[in-house]
Amino acid sequence: MTLHKLTAGDGYTYLTRQVAAHDATTRGFDNLGDYYSEKGEAPGVWMGRGLAAVPDFPVGDRVTEAQMVALFGEGRHPNADQIERDAQLAGKTPQQVDQASRLGAPYRIHEQANLFHRRSAGAFRDHNTGLGLPADTPVPAEDRARIRTELASAMFAETYGRPPADARELSGHLARVSRQATTAIAGYDLTFSPVKSVSTLWAIAPPEVASVIERAHADAVTDTLTWLEDHAAYTRTGRNGVAQVEVRGLIAAAFTHRDSRAGDPDLHTHVAVSNKVQTRDGRWLALDGRLLYKNNVTASERYNTRLQALLTERLGVRFADRPGADPSKRPVREIVGVDGELPSLWSSRRASIDSRRAELSAQFQADHGRPPTPKEAVSLAQRANLETRQRKHQPRSNAEQRAAWRTEALAVLGGESGLRDYLRGALAPRRGPEAKRPTRRWVDQTAQHVLSTVQNSRATWQVNHVRAEAERQARAAAIRLTDLDGAIDAVVERALSLSTPLGSREPVTEPPALRRSDGSSVYTVAGSTLYTSTEILAAERAILAAAGRRDGRAVPAAAVDVALLESTANRVELNPGQVQLVRELATSGTRVQLALAPAGTGKTTALRALSAAWRADGGNVVGLAPSAAAAAVLAEEVSTDTDTLAKLVHALATGNAVPPWVTRIGPDSLVVIDEAGMASTSDLARVIAFVTEAGGSVRLIGDDQQLAAIGAGGVLRDIVTTHGAVTLSQVLRFTDPDTGAPDHAEGAASLALRDGDPAALAYYIDHGRVHVGDLATVTDDAYAAWSTDRAAGRDAIMLAPTRELVAELNTRARRDRLAQQNGPVGPQVTLADASQASAGDAVITRRNERTLPISATDWVKNGDRFTVTAVYDTGALDVVHQRTGRRLTLPADYVSDHVSLGYATTVHGAQGLTADTCYTVATGEESRQLLYVALTRGRHANHLFLTTAGDGDPHSVITRDALLPPTAVDVLTRALARDGAPTSATSQARELTDPAALLACAADQYYDALNTAAEERLGLGALEAIDAAADAAMPGLTMQAAYPVLRAHLALCAVSGRDPSDVLRQALASDRRLDDARDVAAVLDWRIDPTGRHSPGTGPLPWLPGLPKTLGDDLEWGPYLADSADQVSSPAVDVAARARAWTPTSAPAWALPLIDRDPQLVADLAVWRTAHGVDDADRRPTGPALQRAADARAQRALDDRVTRLLGDGRALTARWAPLVDSIDPRIAGDPYWPVLAERLAAADRARIDITALTRAVAAERPLPDEQPAAALWWRLCRHLSPAAMTATGASVSETLRPDWTPVLADVLGTAAAERVIADAAWPALVAAVTSARHAGWQTDQVLSTAHDLLRAGHPDDDQLRPDELATALVWRVGVLIDPASGGRVHAPTSPSILEHLPTTNGVADDDWLASLVEPDDAELLHEELDGDEPAAAEHLASTGGDRQPADESRRAAPDRADEEEVRVDRDRLLELNQQAADFFTAHFRDSWAPAYLANRLGTDLADDERFTIGYAPDSWTALTSHLRHLGATDAEIIAAGLGSYASTGRVIDRFRNRLVFAIRDGEEIHGWIGRRNPDHDQDGDHAVPKYLNTAETELFIKGHELYGVTEGAAELTAGAVPVIVEGPLDALAVTLAGDGDYIGIAPLGTAFTDAQAEALRPFLGDGRSGIIVATDADRAGQQAAQRIFWQLTARGDDPRHLAIPTGKDPAELLQTSGATALRRALAACPSLASALIDARVAVYADRLDTVEGRVHAARRAAEVIAAVPPTSWPAHLTHVVANTGIAPDIALSEVFDASRARTEDAQMSARTVLPGRLPEPATDTGMGPSVRVVSAAETEAETLADSVQEAERAASAVRRPGLPARSGPRQRS
Repeated sequence: MTLHKLTAGDGYTYLTRQVAAHDATTRGFDNLGDYYSEKGEAPGVWMGRGLAAVPDFPVGDRVTEAQMVALFGEGRHPNADQIERDAQLAGKTPQQVDQASRLGAPYRIHEQANLFHRRSAGAFRDHNTGLGLPADTPVPAEDRARIRTELASAMFAETYGRPPADARELSGHLARVSRQATTAIAGYDLTFSPVKSVSTLWAIAPPEVASVIERAHADAVTDTLTWLEDHAAYTRTGRNGVAQVEVRGLIAAAFTHRDSRAGDPDLHTHVAVSNKVQTRDGRWLALDGRLLYKNNVTASERYNTRLQALLTERLGVRFADRPGADPSKRPVREIVGVDGELPSLWSSRRASIDSRRAELSAQFQADHGRPPTPKEAVSLAQRANLETRQRKHQPRSNAEQRAAWRTEALAVLGGESGLRDYLRGALAPRRGPEAKRPTRRWVDQTAQHVLSTVQNSRATWQVNHVRAEAERQARAAAIRLTDLDGAIDAVVERALSLSTPLGSREPVTEPPALRRSDGSSVYTVAGSTLYTSTEILAAERAILAAAGRRDGRAVPAAAVDVALLESTANRVELNPGQVQLVRELATSGTRVQLALAPAGTGKTTALRALSAAWRADGGNVVGLAPSAAAAAVLAEEVSTDTDTLAKLVHALATGNAVPPWVTRIGPDSLVVIDEAGMASTSDLARVIAFVTEAGGSVRLIGDDQQLAAIGAGGVLRDIVTTHGAVTLSQVLRFTDPDTGAPDHAEGAASLALRDGDPAALAYYIDHGRVHVGDLATVTDDAYAAWSTDRAAGRDAIMLAPTRELVAELNTRARRDRLAQQNGPVGPQVTLADASQASAGDAVITRRNERTLPISATDWVKNGDRFTVTAVYDTGALDVVHQRTGRRLTLPADYVSDHVSLGYATTVHGAQGLTADTCYTVATGEESRQLLYVALTRGRHANHLFLTTAGDGDPHSVITRDALLPPTAVDVLTRALARDGAPTSATSQARELTDPAALLACAADQYYDALNTAAEERLGLGALEAIDAAADAAMPGLTMQAAYPVLRAHLALCAVSGRDPSDVLRQALASDRRLDDARDVAAVLDWRIDPTGRHSPGTGPLPWLPGLPKTLGDDLEWGPYLADSADQVSSPAVDVAARARAWTPTSAPAWALPLIDRDPQLVADLAVWRTAHGVDDADRRPTGPALQRAADARAQRALDDRVTRLLGDGRALTARWAPLVDSIDPRIAGDPYWPVLAERLAAADRARIDITALTRAVAAERPLPDEQPAAALWWRLCRHLSPAAMTATGASVSETLRPDWTPVLADVLGTAAAERVIADAAWPALVAAVTSARHAGWQTDQVLSTAHDLLRAGHPDDDQLRPDELATALVWRVGVLIDPASGGRVHAPTSPSILEHLPTTNGVADDDWLASLVEPDDAELLHEELDGDEPAAAEHLASTGGDRQPADESRRAAPDRADEEEVRVDRDRLLELNQQAADFFTAHFRDSWAPAYLANRLGTDLADDERFTIGYAPDSWTALTSHLRHLGATDAEIIAAGLGSYASTGRVIDRFRNRLVFAIRDGEEIHGWIGRRNPDHDQDGDHAVPKYLNTAETELFIKGHELYGVTEGAAELTAGAVPVIVEGPLDALAVTLAGDGDYIGIAPLGTAFTDAQAEALRPFLGDGRSGIIVATDADRAGQQAAQRIFWQLTARGDDPRHLAIPTGKDPAELLQTSGATALRRALAACPSLASALIDARVAVYADRLDTVEGRVHAARRAAEVIAAVPPTSWPAHLTHVVANTGIAPDIALSEVFDASRARTEDAQMSARTVLPGRLPEPATDTGMGPSVRVVSAAETEAETLADSVQEAERAASAVRRPGLPARSGPRQRS
């Protein structure tokens, strides 16, 4: 049985119209009736119990087209047409007519075709018009394909500004633009097909026999569907679908078809199961599809077993196992006697059609540059069918078709007598084994066999696995039909009784309302209990116990040193990770130790050194591997005895053929088990027990993310979790084919692939490594690429997903080899795969054969590759081993049974191989592990040839992918999500009791149980009264999707003593409209309780409702609900405790910025995320926004706490958006964009010119059509970092300590060094420093230089976060050693240059410093501000606090160690700054500065005494030399902020070639800000920073200073308005144009701080106009204005905003339009609050036609209104009401709520909570403690009342007309 989803709309149509396309001679029919009358088959029938309780629908009637449209197309009653007509005739209202045919909520159907389909239709019309044909003439398939291709290409160019780069881009774009809009799941297609012999017998048997077979098939289908109704038919209810409840049955339509697309007999039935199911209480909901998928195999086996039993009983046929071509697959049970040439004839016809279809598909892709779509593939298959027919016409009726099959059978079988004999052999077979009787003994033996079979393939199982195997065993035993059900049930029951259940919890007595009919809890998923065996548990525990022993042999450190030196002497130098692995595995004394070695990390080199070290101290080493081929490779690595794991296990079990090395295992032995992940748990346990009992030690080497054991496995992860593992972290395999340089990007992408990160795919699509087509086309392309590489002398391998495809590739490779061969082929031999081989062919052996030695210690193994040198007449082969070059002869019998051609191999066979290039054919069904192995075999390139086009099977059009076609990236993303790694029973048990797993379910269960309890407490009568009242108050209310929530809410009101009818009446009494609400029930639920709590008090988590006293006192429900609350709070405490203990290597990515700052916040967030099921991969602190009011309130509170600590993360995306928008606007729409923005910001803070580097890599070639942000990152990654795993708490050893580790503390300081070593990026830093040493750097040089560059970019108020330092160092080192980094085109800085230091008097040429140091780039005002949600700024303002500085203990080391204690008194600092002022002023006149100022401001300011302005000469040491001549020391120059340390240790001028402005406080000069030479404005911000401040000193803290306050002090005192601008030139422009009325004020290149806001407090209030905020008009400037708004309003101001055109600033306005224009603009400044309100409302513009949208918009606007003085509220409220249509009283209520929240939120964050409990958001309905808000509201009551009336008038003017839910019955054609 196969299973596919059906999509609403037309996803079911293959079962009706499109099924007629079976026969290409009939293109289709208008309806199903036409189809069946033409074909002569029985029409579809209705099945299932699902509609039994629905009147007027007799089950079993024929299925009509209209019924299918109603049920599967729209989600309504199948007889919707008739039901609605009857309702209309009865005088029902349109709404009642609509409700009459509903089965719950109808599907959302999007009727209008998308743009591509509309444009296609137009192009088809134009095509016909051009040919003079009617517009609606059908367009030939070839022309349709051409038109669609041209249109898709044109639309691609319109979107991307370029043509598609390849078939992947073109086909992917076509997939995206052609998807239908409707995505609802309408149901599931279950296709039942008997084995081939049944269809064959049915086709040629007499009619009476064929009828019996058809009936048996139908009965087996019915039986299976009934079983699915009993065991797999459920729906989900409650919060997040937490409860799984029973349904009345399934609604299904069955269609039986009789042939395949090739016209062969293929009896099969499609059962379309509707997604609509009805609960026992009458609600129509969606089918829980999880159970269908889980029981898919079980149902298939049940059908096969029942069909065999039915045919055996009714016809007397006998079934027997018939092995297939693939020995790894189970044999199929076929009818005895139905075999031979007849089935082969029909199979060969299908093969002929497939061959022709493949040719047509390849030609299609060559013609159109893309693979065919699923429908086009079907068309090509139909064409292939026609072209390969040997008959002129295909019969269409059943009789004609059977006659044709009979004719073919007569021709093959030798006439009538041959056919009679054939039928007699099948229908009257010789007597076979007697059918088994299901005795108790048989049940016990079968149960044991079932368990043995199941546990051989998995460590844990569920009832469906056991039942499927029990069905197979019963089928093999030929159990009689009457005994089948009882026998199988008995076997399942017995097998489960012999199994050990996992995760059993204390029994909970649940009230009956929470139990299903079988007594199970609705909170358990049916059949979800996990089982294992005592044997598996014992094996896993034994392995873990052995891994915990520390009493093994330890090699002395000196012996390890000798082995490492020996390796170096042999020119094989190990990297620090390899060294650490050798040391730990040799010296730990651990009995069993695990080493993880991802692909390409240098495992071979490390193992060779480990073996040498162990033996150097007198020990002996033995190597074991799961396969003989892997053992041979291991032998080369460790140079010792190696063998297979199976050999040792067999020897230990039998005592036979014990290898000599086994007896030598003792206390000095080390047994290395390579590829340990591929070994089964039982084998590992047996070997480990033997070795450890003998006193030896075991080292497991492998990768838990590569291909694993077929049997029970997963124990490696347990060892990692329990005991940790040594890890090789640096990927070394991938290199540039031309230069040999490491390819860091591919290495890093391979690690991301290993982790299942979809972003990894961007690397491969960006480098053209993913190729698409149908299977035949991609196979051809892969072969061509492989062949080209081989011809060029490259070592290339070719991988395929199946052995059949491998055989096809092998045959093709041999054919091409022979075509190029000069001379005769010579003798040939037939191999095991039916292919031929001759001298020169590559062959592979498929069986271990120890009797065929290759050498004294080696033999022929499964997977060995040879080249044939001679073929004997006997069939024997002379061969040469491809790896060792050794010769031998393979005997004829071995050749015929176990040798195949060896040009291609499967991916499984390739694990452990490495080549230059690798070409893999993939189907898209691969697992993550298989994809990872396939894409890591090639050193220089790894290509994937992906099947994205169908094979033309008409069944494919029924699949969801045909209607919503995926792109190649979509297909590969699914593969990465398909984790095929085995999980051990121990891991499963641990996960079942994991608090995180328990919490999410427990929270939902508590919420649902509380609602259920309230409804049960009321009783059925009261609930029916609530329903009646609801429908009476608003007809159709009970049919709304959210009505169950509203009903439960009303029930909770009732048990709390409130009349639900009154509550509902009050909610409806509002004059606010409901007719435009998407869900009226949801709106009413919100009106009843806007907090969303639904009950008073707080539950076990702050957002959960409390337990009403009435329910708590209930004898039945009270104890259960109390226990449910404990089930929430208990794991919450554990989750919080675990989160508080997270380290930098164990914390998830979202928590890393927080763990060093606020562990309690991390704990609270962890509880929130766990309770709401937020994936760890989601970097948003609280995950996606939630809509439920209580959740949303708690979420906002948590987000606000994060924002107060870190700032709004969206500021990063806003800051970098202009850069990426200029490269490709699509980057900012990529889901990976927030991650990329975070990394760009980190690189920027690491002082890397990331802007230049980003532009440089983006210019290499266009970014791909998908994943552009991730692709851009991989390009950057190539220049920034070596490919190394990020450390985790268990997978990377904490003892990774290269010999240079002490240097790190010297450079960074002890605390910072320890934090870096603890960081997840520590392995990457180790790899980066290792690479630098190879490039000629000394460790101290590269670390100190990198650190100097970091510090130069980070003054004390702009420190890197602790979690950023290690990564910043990695990238900084990468820039230093990579020639192309940082946008440079010259060679990397050579360490030898560091010796050429400037002389002490500064005369020597030291320009080389320019590429190393440019200190303290003064950022623009807005660069660290928040995004369009400035919660951080708002809260900082309301609490009066600045962002906390970084922990002093983690600051960087002092500039100079010997200067750490030097202090310079204040007067001396002032004196030095005055000397600098004299120096700068003296150089001003002769510089470019006066002309620049005159051009910008109209004056050079030289004669304006208010300003101190000068010029810093273009010299490295001009000022410092001048000051030294005046007696200053270097320490004093540094202390004054006038100089900086270079990387060399010299003090140089801080300001060079800059216009400088003095920062004054009265007459004192505290510091300087310098503007770069405008000639360098296009050079890049980081090479020459635009503005540069004095470094922070005792005089100067830039976050406290404001340029312009001193200069305009007199005017400000006299009442001038402060104008906050972005830079000193803007401040000067405002002051000069303001003529005493306006004074420009500029922060010094940092975010506007609270300290600066406090400095302006004297100029606020007392009747003054609001301060003007004049930030730039671009997005970043708007964000800056938002932050300033919150800071100023917190101090009582109502700020205004200078409105000037985008791209201009005040200085530019003065320059281009004059002082009058600037002064006029200042005088006309509007309220800044109005702009913020408009921006917030605009977010909900597309939702203002709904109540929810208007409320959300008003709520967001209210937060702004509440911040300004109440005197300004009326105008803003009127504005909001007019623009949203919100009711004025609601708008005013929201403002009051927002005003209270401004004070309550600050209190909430400081509350003390119980352990494990999150802070509870304030919910007090009073005014709260904010005196200002209360008094303002009281004193302005009259004004506010007037405002309400005015707002009401405005609302009336803009109120939108209602949108009826449905205007009337549907019109059907």
